[in-house]
Amino acid sequence: MESFRAVLPNSRSGAENVYSGQMQLIALIDDDARVRNAISRLLKSAGYAVAEYGSGAAFLTAVVERQVLCIVLDLHMPGLNGFEVQEALARRSCGVPVIVVTAHSDVEHRERALRLGAIECLAKPVDAGALLDAIAEACKRRRSA
Repeated sequence: MESFRAVLPNSRSGAENVYSGQMQLIALIDDDARVRNAISRLLKSAGYAVAEYGSGAAFLTAVVERQVLCIVLDLHMPGLNGFEVQEALARRSCGVPVIVVTAHSDVEHRERALRLGAIECLAKPVDAGALLDAIAEACKRRRSA
């Protein structure tokens, strides 16, 4: 399994909703169950609720994007890839911040993901601190939208 550095934040996660006092829901879309499990454990340890999806199609048919604070999205998946999920979200005028994680990180993929609206593009294995920082930024953006 791809490793995560065991750097957990003290209180930077922003997982608690200041408006309702409820845990915030993060959508996690990755076809690799081991990656989903590892990222899910990290996010839950930081105080987030996590909805896991093994494919972009499963997420898009669940129609939950309006309920989530942000989306953590793998780029390279069978069926709909991450770019296609981003395009579908844009057609829906979703507005939920997207953080892309990918094992195939290169400048072209990063630029395309950002052009399609991702707020961050992180390479796997994902650094726990970088992911939690990106999610904290996504939380701020979502709440101010």
